[in-house]
Amino acid sequence: MSCVTHEKRDAVYQCDKCGAPICRQCYDDFALNEGEDDETHLCSECYKEAVRSEIAEVRSLKGMVIREFVFIIIGLIVGLILGLDICFGFGIIMDEPTGMFIAIIYLPFIVGSLLTICKKVYYKHQEARYNGDSSPWITTLFNIIIYLLIAPITTIGRFIQRIIDMVRLNRIMQADSAFLVRVDEYIAQSLQPTMVEAAAAGGIGADLGQEISLDDIAIPALGHEIGTFTRVSNPTCTQTGLETSVCTRCGETIERVIPATGHTEEVLPGTPATCTEAGLSDGVR
Repeated sequence: MSCVTHEKRDAVYQCDKCGAPICRQCYDDFALNEGEDDETHLCSECYKEAVRSEIAEVRSLKGMVIREFVFIIIGLIVGLILGLDICFGFGIIMDEPTGMFIAIIYLPFIVGSLLTICKKVYYKHQEARYNGDSSPWITTLFNIIIYLLIAPITTIGRFIQRIIDMVRLNRIMQADSAFLVRVDEYIAQSLQPTMVEAAAAGGIGADLGQEISLDDIAIPALGHEIGTFTRVSNPTCTQTGLETSVCTRCGETIERVIPATGHTEEVLPGTPATCTEAGLSDGVR
């Protein structure tokens, strides 16, 4: 049985995803490490599809980050307008100026993180009810006050973090796209006939273009004898990892990229409804 990518090479394994036969080179080059002792060997097409899936996941995550960043900007602008109106009385909320300059300072940050504050208060309230708190509304009111007081720190922190996230995700997408191009180039190069194959087929030198005989053919390179790969960095949900090995013949260091693991959903259990209070359905994050 021949390799699905290299038709002139014998297959030694089957792709763990689609079952296509693969040669020894594909077995070594297109392997994915999904855990300490869990290695998946793929054909070239499934390997590229795994990289494309990672790019799509990163692009989706980047879209979520951009939307949250836009919400923060809109919240800051709306909060600033409301703060100016309360202070100077433009007629939106207040007809008369109040001179409350603190509204100009605090309202943009509060509105900028309003969704985050609401989510935190809601989860804290549900946690208090789940833990049997006898006065969950007092605890909720206390949490609201705390979150409003630290709103400037929360908003500034989220603003900076989203900028960092967008830069980091851009770099990951660029690196994965460049890596996909290198994979295509590598596959195209590996499909080129060797000097022996070219000479046997037509008596023409693969690189020099002159007539040669089989007796004049140079001995091809042996290729790297790769030992055990050592993990340098572990992959995360959004970032690739790296592992290296050393050729036992020439001592050259060989690097192999480990694709990102992707996100794992966590199921948040709901709370049943009672006679007087609404329940909460299961959620996912």
